[in-house]
Amino acid sequence: ADLYYRLQVVEIKLPPLRAHKEDIPALVAHFVGTLAPRLGVPPIEVTPDEMRYLQQYHWPGNVRELRNLVERSMIV
Repeated sequence: ADLYYRLQVVEIKLPPLRAHKEDIPALVAHFVGTLAPRLGVPPIEVTPDEMRYLQQYHWPGNVRELRNLVERSMIV
């Protein structure tokens, strides 16, 4: 309990990814751009249909889940 109160100096409230799905294309582009060089693979292209699917998904894991999906897609 003490640790919780020590860490709760500043509270930052961020809306979940599903509340601002219009940011998904920019986030995907950012992740592709930063991960491709790190993984040593060419950038992937996301089709309009794929982007619509990404924007319709509920994203329970928020931005971390989206990043992991992009990374997994680039590896596979």
